[in-house]
Amino acid sequence: MSSGIYFDSASTSFPKLSIIGETIESYLRDAGCSPGRSGHARARKSESFINDARQKVADILGIDDHSKVAYTHNATYALNMAIKGCLSKGDHVITTCFEHNSVLRPLEKLRRSQVIDYSVIGLNDNREVDFTEYQKAFTTGTKLVVLNHASNVTGSILPIEKFVKVAHQHGAKVLVDLSQTAGFLDIKISEWGVDFAAFTGHKSLLGLPGTGGLYVKNERELSTLIEGGTGVNSISLVQPGYSPEKFEAGTINYAGIAVLGACVTHVMSTGLDKIRKHEYELLEYLSSELALLPEVQLIGSKNIKAKVPIVSFTIEGMPSNEIATVLDDEYGIMTRPGLQCAPLAHQALGTSPSGTVRVSLGYNNTHDECVALINAIKEIIHNRK
Repeated sequence: MSSGIYFDSASTSFPKLSIIGETIESYLRDAGCSPGRSGHARARKSESFINDARQKVADILGIDDHSKVAYTHNATYALNMAIKGCLSKGDHVITTCFEHNSVLRPLEKLRRSQVIDYSVIGLNDNREVDFTEYQKAFTTGTKLVVLNHASNVTGSILPIEKFVKVAHQHGAKVLVDLSQTAGFLDIKISEWGVDFAAFTGHKSLLGLPGTGGLYVKNERELSTLIEGGTGVNSISLVQPGYSPEKFEAGTINYAGIAVLGACVTHVMSTGLDKIRKHEYELLEYLSSELALLPEVQLIGSKNIKAKVPIVSFTIEGMPSNEIATVLDDEYGIMTRPGLQCAPLAHQALGTSPSGTVRVSLGYNNTHDECVALINAIKEIIHNRK
């Protein structure tokens, strides 16, 4: 029996790096105060932690100006800020069936409130976002396009640049969700011309939950979701109009941000190429072995290099929750069953309402762990006969 095998990195990275505890201790010992609020030495030291992390995040996301990165509680918060901050009554939004509920629920709330309408782009025969349908979806009222850089269900990577080009030809802004790609793919936000980009700190960037951020190309084009103290221009009752202060109202998770800076440094020093090479080798092995089992159906594109390291599958005659429970209880293998907070993706893929078992890999996973998973699945199938 295997134990403690973690295949749920698309939810959060685990195990957490030892540098996290070290960085928290260093931050609290050497700084630990509110940056920008006071002029004393500890406040200045705190500010250096935060600004250093901001620069590192900008570097790994290919952002030319680090001041365009505003910290948030998570990617969900960042997506809500962008969606609700740039839309007005009567606007039209285009998004895809691969989006997370962090996008779909804000859009649905705005639609039910009769503020906006939105269109959802489906999949083509290759189970990828239908680019032809996308091109036809624009109207004169299309204000925003929201795109998931990689699906958290199938791992499929969207070719962002060509989608951005079409949106800008129609005068629409583009918001990209980097939750599954930041820290794994080579991202070039400034080169792509993206208007807004949301990221989380606790997945492939390896940081702590409760950290994330929003890139805003032009802060004048986005209104604020909340207002409050920023430590600058306190005499004014109006929120500052420049980044990042415009979007960082109140005290944020400074210790978590210091950790994020240290973790991004770790990712970059390890090397994205090295990370991808290792995880793609595991992905190739898992996909090829699962494909040999007639009872298993792999969900999504078969093109490994067009995915992040996610394998979604079903087993004939078994609900995904049951499969995941057996893997956990009997083999100590942790996966993510169900709809993965992406209900429209599963509707389009034909896997609703049970969903799939999602195996998402991290740099700490090994070939032997993948072998253990394959053997466990074979035993589960055998024992069901």
